[in-house]
Amino acid sequence: MDLWRIFVLGVVKQALNCDFDRLHELANNHLSLRQMLGHDGFAAEQTTKYALQTIIDNVSLLSAEILKEINEVVVACGHAHLGVAAEAPLECRVDSAVSKTHVHWPTDVSLLWDAMRCLLRALGRTCQEHEVKGWRKYKDWTNKVKTAFNAVRTSARQRNKNQVKAYLELCSKLVARAALSCEELRTLEASVDKIDIIWTMPCVRLIKLGVD
Repeated sequence: MDLWRIFVLGVVKQALNCDFDRLHELANNHLSLRQMLGHDGFAAEQTTKYALQTIIDNVSLLSAEILKEINEVVVACGHAHLGVAAEAPLECRVDSAVSKTHVHWPTDVSLLWDAMRCLLRALGRTCQEHEVKGWRKYKDWTNKVKTAFNAVRTSARQRNKNQVKAYLELCSKLVARAALSCEELRTLEASVDKIDIIWTMPCVRLIKLGVD
């Protein structure tokens, strides 16, 4: 496998954040990617197939640090081609496209659900990364919060006070648990920047103040 093909597959893996199994499937079956690798198509080169172990052995050598160095070289060549200094400001023209997506109305209960979903996901992954116990079932707790949120949302016109109370109590318990885990993560000098951003959300901050 030559350097260009290693570089292309390494960039694809980093961009997609995929495993080697998916990269192996793309390298052998994705027409556009195979053209980038230098193959004319499937019919002309049926025998050109990449083995999984070959991809692993070669692409794994191309680390994120090496890709960063290559990117710096490319940027430097671009500056030299334009005849400008690296420190000089560059002017460029960009375009944007509108895509259809679902955006729910930002009600109080929906904003709380968004905040809790992000909090549980970020904290659960961070705790698993630093081997902090107590968040193995964070996905299950996320589903429970979603169930409680749906129970409140479906009765928006005539909200049941008991459903709202159950929803807030569940969120309060999880917020209190999350606050303790954040303190433990800080003692381990773990990065909790994403979690700190979630704490600043008004709906979560109010619940946290109520818990404290």
